[in-house]
Amino acid sequence: LDSQKVVIPSFVLSTGDSKLTAKCSMDLNAFEERNPGRFYLDFGAEIGKADIVRCLGMLPRELANYYPDRPLSLRGSFNGNLRRVEISDFGIDMPLAFSAAAKGYALNPADVDRMKAQMAVKANFGDVNFILDILSPGLRKSFRIPKGIVLGGRLSADCQKYGVDMTMTEGTGRVSVGGSYNASSDAYSAKLDVKALDLRHFMPRDSLKLFSGDVSVN
Repeated sequence: LDSQKVVIPSFVLSTGDSKLTAKCSMDLNAFEERNPGRFYLDFGAEIGKADIVRCLGMLPRELANYYPDRPLSLRGSFNGNLRRVEISDFGIDMPLAFSAAAKGYALNPADVDRMKAQMAVKANFGDVNFILDILSPGLRKSFRIPKGIVLGGRLSADCQKYGVDMTMTEGTGRVSVGGSYNASSDAYSAKLDVKALDLRHFMPRDSLKLFSGDVSVN
């Protein structure tokens, strides 16, 4: 700490099940509106099941019981000021279950009326069927979440206009979702486009097979 900057070269917080590490530096004028300095934050964490269940006490007991006993990993790297924040890396991972990453930027992040932002996201899914364990045993047998799902796309904001453009692929099937919402006028539009999605991969007991179709609303 000096008269112009705060620097934390290393920070470690540990519990019996989890660990957080971080480093940061921040100019003391980083959050000034005129001629702001900059801040930098880099962190990583591994959160054990016990701490997740403890923090999310509202989890249904069934889901808490079936939640995998594996660490949830988080990481992030941010830098900038109130004019522009860069998200060079943000990720969340669970071994064998999923891996997700995002990067992007935000202009004027503290001013909703002037904020402009872009975020690219991508996620890969392995075995996440533990989510379905909250269902009754009879209903649980009717559904499954196949391995190998890939989700990717972009999120955007332009003042009070928000947009999404995402695509999910599973096997040879594809589901695309695009939409926008204007918070100042409540106007919205959305489009869903499905190509050759094999519904048997999600509902193995159903007679439905490949499905294609699209729908638009506004």
